[in-house]
Amino acid sequence: MPFDHNDHYHPLLLRNLPPGGRTALDVGCGTGRFARRLAARGYEVDALDPS
Repeated sequence: MPFDHNDHYHPLLLRNLPPGGRTALDVGCGTGRFARRLAARGYEVDALDPS
């Protein structure tokens, strides 16, 4: 998988998810790596990228 320069933010974002949240919108998701991490935590994720 190609390098994702945002990977280092993922742990921070995952630690700060709002309580009770179950849906997420990942705009500009690139390869979808963060969307997959959210889905693995039980979130229903819609992800889109213009590329």
